[in-house]
Amino acid sequence: MQTTAVLVALFVSGLAAMGVAAIRTGWVLPWDAYKILRPRLWGYGWLVAAVGAALFMSPVACPGLADRFAVLPVIGWAVFLVGLVIQMAARGPGRL
Repeated sequence: MQTTAVLVALFVSGLAAMGVAAIRTGWVLPWDAYKILRPRLWGYGWLVAAVGAALFMSPVACPGLADRFAVLPVIGWAVFLVGLVIQMAARGPGRL
């Protein structure tokens, strides 16, 4: 049980770290660098996706939450998808 919580925390922290790196420095993953036209927006998408992933996996990391807050995974999935939509928007040019 504790191992699962640690793995979830590491995964979500990795997503958030990539988002912060993109926002602060403009760094994106090397294999995506040529596709991303707006790295700051890409970073914000990663941060939103990290929050969604944390909500989605919260019953796995903390089984006591599954009984009380059964809607958290659904909300987390929706927030994660919003993060992906933001990342898709970062691939296109901004308003001219």
